Amino acid sequence: MPIRIVPLIARLLGVKRILTTAYHPQSNGLIEDRPLRQQLCATQLKNGRSSSYYSPRASLKENIGCTLAEWMNGKTLR
Repeated sequence: MPIRIVPLIARLLGVKRILTTAYHPQSNGLIEDRPLRQQLCATQLKNGRSSSYYSPRASLKENIGCTLAEWMNGKTLR
């Protein structure tokens, strides 16, 4: 299941996957001269959690009738 989350987050953030040739393999996995993991870790919210922590919790879940954040915290995310 965690493998399916990464493409969902990438699609929500508008990330486009670009493959390069073997002549320049060091550019694979880099975004603006920075690996994706470092960039996600650098985007912190006020409470210290990354925005990727809240992404899957903000979508409406049909079976429970609310988002996971509303269900877990009792209020909507801002």
